[in-house]
Amino acid sequence: MRVSRTTLLATAVGTLLSAVAATGTAQAAPPPAAPRYQPEMVTALARSLGVGKDAAVARLDHQAAQQDTLTRLNRSGVATDGAYFTAGGKLTVNVPSAAAARQVRASGLAARVPQRGERALDRIKASLDARALRHAPDGVASWSVDLPSDTVTVHVIPHRTSAAAKSFLEAAASHGRAVRVVRDGQRLAPQSTVYPGSRMTWTNSSGGWLCSVGYGAHDPSGRQYLRSAGHCVADLTDLYYDDASPWTRHTPPTSSSTSAAPACTACPGSGPADHPS
Repeated sequence: MRVSRTTLLATAVGTLLSAVAATGTAQAAPPPAAPRYQPEMVTALARSLGVGKDAAVARLDHQAAQQDTLTRLNRSGVATDGAYFTAGGKLTVNVPSAAAARQVRASGLAARVPQRGERALDRIKASLDARALRHAPDGVASWSVDLPSDTVTVHVIPHRTSAAAKSFLEAAASHGRAVRVVRDGQRLAPQSTVYPGSRMTWTNSSGGWLCSVGYGAHDPSGRQYLRSAGHCVADLTDLYYDDASPWTRHTPPTSSSTSAAPACTACPGSGPADHPS
């Protein structure tokens, strides 16, 4: 029987396709999966904890899972008032009542009923921010909300107290034990400069993505912000640092194409230059 060249070609192609389907050797390799966390962040965390990178990633995974749990609690209507990670990586949640504390603990997180809480401390800090905008308190190195101690902590440089600083400290003292003054000579130095248009990386347990910094701004209370497109931070959980209060995100009350995140609320000081990223 005579077999045409067309039949031979079709048979050869069919055989080739069958082999490819059977072995998969000709299929395109899937692209490599993007890392869950920025390599630089993993390296920095591993160095600060004195552990390997795998342990640092496990720590981040554990913290992200706890943040997800907190988000579910908030969405279910459980009242909370700030949260922070302990040195051991345990998320501790401030709550207004014993009943709320039981709900938080039942989910696997730690809970406490603080004397003040994040909202009250934020109001105190905002009043100090506004005073500092009017008269810079030379000699006061920084002031920030410290959730673990349930205070606004003020760091003062000894033997360098200006008249404005004395007035600032008098105002701080009017809040009683809600403000803690530490005379440790702590000095802050800029770690980086954030320019408009700089890359802003968001990372959580679901992956990472990029947005751009818009420009600096502040509200009437003096709180400083970095503005960016609203879709950059939509539906994000709070961002946390070890032993520090969370960054929060701010969405204007009216419809807007922009959102803002505080330049630095979880680290010492009140200016964007204090943040090391």
